[in-house]
Amino acid sequence: MRKSALFLLAAIAVGCGPSYGPQGVKSPEELLDEQLEADKEREATDTDTDGPTEDTDMDKRAQWDQHQSELELIRAARSAKQCVGVVTSEGPQGTAKVTLTFSPDGNVKASDINSPFKDTPLGKCILNAMANVVVPPFSGDDHVIDWEIDLDAKGEGGE
Repeated sequence: MRKSALFLLAAIAVGCGPSYGPQGVKSPEELLDEQLEADKEREATDTDTDGPTEDTDMDKRAQWDQHQSELELIRAARSAKQCVGVVTSEGPQGTAKVTLTFSPDGNVKASDINSPFKDTPLGKCILNAMANVVVPPFSGDDHVIDWEIDLDAKGEGGE
């Protein structure tokens, strides 16, 4: 039993032998030098890549959000279709083409509707519904969208 205990103790001592790396605490200068060296290596590997660069979250938020904008326009088109039942006077039918200009803050800056809906109660009702669309803010210049609303059928509007 004693021999096996001594053997176990010797195995532990050899397994937990001295480390060969530097001992002690690194100075702030040594830590800074290591960090600068790691940064240089990272920059060298980053600039060597020929693949596409990924957009940051801020870059993505700054771009026009096509998907979210379409969702908002579909909602507004549904609301605009209700104008047919609200406006009682006989008016034009068919597909209305609405042109919306969005400012970078996400609000509609200008709106227009095609003939024969232009300057009719139905056309004004449709423009009111569509002018209330708010999309996520984006960077850059104004963004213009043409959106069609089928007033004859119950289908969705689309670009």
